[in-house]
Amino acid sequence: MVNNVKGLLGICSKAGKIIAGTDAVIEGIYEKTVVYVIVAEDASDNTKKKIEKVCKEKNIKMFIYGNIFENSKAIR
Repeated sequence: MVNNVKGLLGICSKAGKIIAGTDAVIEGIYEKTVVYVIVAEDASDNTKKKIEKVCKEKNIKMFIYGNIFENSKAIR
């Protein structure tokens, strides 16, 4: 399962379909260009709360997955 998610992240990244960074993700949600959000398990509580609030407001699914290092490595 873990390798499948990392593989899909890599494919999406190569296709230019990944937005990284809290502010960019929130902007993308408001611009309706974001379908799903993945937040790293070790992201700060403030970051998680901020993104979760916007996701709930705009009815976007948010997933907690991996850590910052692993997720960053998967999308490069």
